[in-house]
Amino acid sequence: VALMLLGSIFAQMFNTSFYNVKVSRISFDTDSGTLSGLLYMPKGVDASNPRATIVTTHGYRSPCRPEFGWADDIQAIKDLFGADKPIICNEDSYFAYVPGQVRATADDSGLAINVPAHTLNELDELTHGVYTQRKFLNQLMAGYTGVNQFNDLDNHNIVFLPHYHRPGVVTYAALTWLMPHPRFESRLTDETDSLWGLKWTTDGEETLTFWAMDGFHRVTVAGEDVQVFDTYANTLGKGGEVSFVAGVAPVFVKGKNVKIVSRQTTDEMPAVVLREENPLAEGPFDASILGHATDLTGGAVVEVTVRNNSGKDAPFSVKPVFVGKDAAAWGFKPAVADATLKAGETKVFSFTPYSKDAAKPFNPSDPGINYTAIWWTEGYQIGAEVASGDTQKVFYNTRQMGLRGIPRLENAQIDASDAEWGAVAPFKQLGSRRRNVGHGNYGWYTRESYCPTFKLAWSKEGLLFYAEVLDARHDVSQKGLNAWRTDSIQLGLSANWEKPDHVAWPLLMFSLANKEVWLQRDMPGRKAGPVKEIAYATKRIEGDYTRPAATIYEALIPWTVIGAEPKAGHTIGYSILFNQSIGYWRNGWEGYFQPLGGHIVDPTCFGDLTLCDK
Repeated sequence: VALMLLGSIFAQMFNTSFYNVKVSRISFDTDSGTLSGLLYMPKGVDASNPRATIVTTHGYRSPCRPEFGWADDIQAIKDLFGADKPIICNEDSYFAYVPGQVRATADDSGLAINVPAHTLNELDELTHGVYTQRKFLNQLMAGYTGVNQFNDLDNHNIVFLPHYHRPGVVTYAALTWLMPHPRFESRLTDETDSLWGLKWTTDGEETLTFWAMDGFHRVTVAGEDVQVFDTYANTLGKGGEVSFVAGVAPVFVKGKNVKIVSRQTTDEMPAVVLREENPLAEGPFDASILGHATDLTGGAVVEVTVRNNSGKDAPFSVKPVFVGKDAAAWGFKPAVADATLKAGETKVFSFTPYSKDAAKPFNPSDPGINYTAIWWTEGYQIGAEVASGDTQKVFYNTRQMGLRGIPRLENAQIDASDAEWGAVAPFKQLGSRRRNVGHGNYGWYTRESYCPTFKLAWSKEGLLFYAEVLDARHDVSQKGLNAWRTDSIQLGLSANWEKPDHVAWPLLMFSLANKEVWLQRDMPGRKAGPVKEIAYATKRIEGDYTRPAATIYEALIPWTVIGAEPKAGHTIGYSILFNQSIGYWRNGWEGYFQPLGGHIVDPTCFGDLTLCDK
């Protein structure tokens, strides 16, 4: 009772005058019992007069990079609640795996997203700390008033684990020491540039930040009393003119009237190097796992790349395994591969998956057993047992893989009809946990009220897309670049799945509110807006007693938009979100290789899509 009274007093103090807040007791019934709390609401507030005082958001970005998407949320919040409201990110986090913990599977974990190393959502601890630092800067640049990091679970924690401190505590301390009260001023480079340079002020002092979206960049700056710091706040140089190398980890520049004198790409490594920038570098050997489809009937190849970092020639043995409840039903040919690698040598070991049980076929075009589809994690989980001498390690794929192929379909008519699509396998929806609100039991109610399916194919002209969405209520109140807020589809495409460019990829938006497919975000050489060269047709079917309401979309996306060549065997990347609204803007989404934060932002997290001839 004392806490309730104290909370009431604090709520009153935070408003424009005392005794202007109504405090109500609220409760929620859950499977574990009744949760209760207090609701603080300014007097006079109702649906027609929201009178928000502060707007807060909650969410996750892991494992996607921290750039892009924040400005879309900020503008939507301002349109809803007014431009003058403080916007706080009350909880946001990246996940990191806990070193030494045994990898869990979805079945082992009880379908919990906070069990380390089973969701493909965790980062290594250094990347975890660096992405958290960049996340704060991106959020503040977009317009957040305050930002926060959820820190209560082991794989969320940036500060410490029971026996040691993580790199995240240093990156967080460095950021708050170098920029205690950051205010974003301007961009020094465009967001489509592979080098991001930003100008800030903090307590009246000028600070510049630099990091790379791709590659390494040597940057020379000049000004008065220039000081350059790495991501941990170690000094890299000082004086009137300083040169440094920027990579994924931020570099901070302090001084007066600081300008960029020159910049160029380089092979030199920066002071702080992340695993993504220097893969396969751990000793005495390191490995990675990738794969792709070879046909439409279950053919695939899984490639385990091994590098010998021991400093001497050594024999290696590689054994791939599927991870999952029914892993024993499938195997690989060969079961084991052996080779001797010279010191410093890298070798790719190729394996073909197959089914040992006719009742449990391996068919990525019809994903079922061993295909993880839990909230924001998707694809086949594959491990590789690598041994050399007395040393044995187990590696797991860190890229989400569906091993999916799509057929060639020439001379298709773009008319919002499925007449030519009959033989093309659909991408089925994969269960209630693929809906971002499914585990909360709110938002959508049944598959009869909202259920999307789609198909993909290719031709020499471009990528073909067909989708049919059962949606009882279709909202097109938001148009143009804001159409994502209501019923719509967002499709991210990467020209090269294995080695994506992090700025040169299209994010396309399909909506009945727009006559054309729209590019939602600028990319090099092309501004956001309608893409007139994409052939596009839609159809809305209102429901009656004979069939449910549905919306049909069909498009032909030229290869020039994607940046890829139409060649059989080539693998592109994709991520798709079906945004759903019941009239109050987007209240949920689902799709394939969908991101945690509800915005498609990082092609490293896309699924694989291989162009097949048959």
